[in-house]
Amino acid sequence: MSSMYNSPIEPLAQAFYDAMHNRFPDVQYYDRDWKKYREWQDEHFNKLSNDEKRVLLDRERKTGIPMEPESCNKLKTRRPSKYEIKVYAMFPQLWGSTALGFGGIGGAAMTTEYTIIFECFGKYAIYYGHSFAYMVESPNQKFYDDISGRNIASVSSKGQYND
Repeated sequence: MSSMYNSPIEPLAQAFYDAMHNRFPDVQYYDRDWKKYREWQDEHFNKLSNDEKRVLLDRERKTGIPMEPESCNKLKTRRPSKYEIKVYAMFPQLWGSTALGFGGIGGAAMTTEYTIIFECFGKYAIYYGHSFAYMVESPNQKFYDDISGRNIASVSSKGQYND
């Protein structure tokens, strides 16, 4: 482990890349099965009057619920996008050794390193500098209090944050 970077950009960029590609779970979502959807359109939707089509389309836009039957949709999986991962907090944190919050053997020197916290769909990835520390999947109030106090727990104490 090294001491804190002069610039926060490098650890932030490295940690963000790791969080997006390795730490947060895949996102599951429904998308149209376009072949089945077009068949449904030909058999049902295209036979409706323009007013009936407008009612269905308006309802779909307002509610987000597809107008076609569920059989025209399929479950897909993807990685979270860069727009779904937020930098929830980033601050310098003082550690008692060069091992930061990872524990183990480190130099006895007091070391300051950026603590970076990313959020994606209610889950949080914690980094010390650019190095992944742990996930918090069901955060409790202590987790948010410690973020406010700029004093995130070490890896060995991470269990205190999950309800």
